[in-house]
Amino acid sequence: MGHEFEEGRNLTTIGIDLKDTTFNLPDGTSVKLKIYDSAGQERFYSMNDSFYSKVDSFILVYNIQDRRSFERCSYFSNTIKQNTSKNIKVFLIGNKLDCENRREVSKEEGLNYAISNGYYFYETSCKNKTNIQEVYQKLIEETVKAKKLDDDENGIDNLILTRKVIKGKKKSCC
Repeated sequence: MGHEFEEGRNLTTIGIDLKDTTFNLPDGTSVKLKIYDSAGQERFYSMNDSFYSKVDSFILVYNIQDRRSFERCSYFSNTIKQNTSKNIKVFLIGNKLDCENRREVSKEEGLNYAISNGYYFYETSCKNKTNIQEVYQKLIEETVKAKKLDDDENGIDNLILTRKVIKGKKKSCC
């Protein structure tokens, strides 16, 4: 969400974080992103239902060190399926790849879950910036393909993404 990782600094989303940013595709197309980050907080479950129809893509993030966070992805997956009718792009992200030695969810488990639901799958590390740009690049490319950008004078269209960090127990690897 635009925050740089700093050792010892824990930036927690309180409420819903909204980020507007512009992302440039390799072909020169500029895409304006509106990213809603609810951090998977239970108090926003029902509120989120009201804007699912406006969202073009979802990013479900779980902590590879926390089985409970992975298991909670099924709630959001079901909610997405129940509240959307259009071709929504969903990315399942296993985060904290830099903490491989404390892994509770295997890469194969995450990949199999993603495949069985028709989702894209990546493992990332915000700390090491592993696969972060690749996730956003692929998400935007696939969403633009599905949405077909409007031909406005700037070549910019709004894509509305939502990012849910599925929280379980707090764990640190470092």
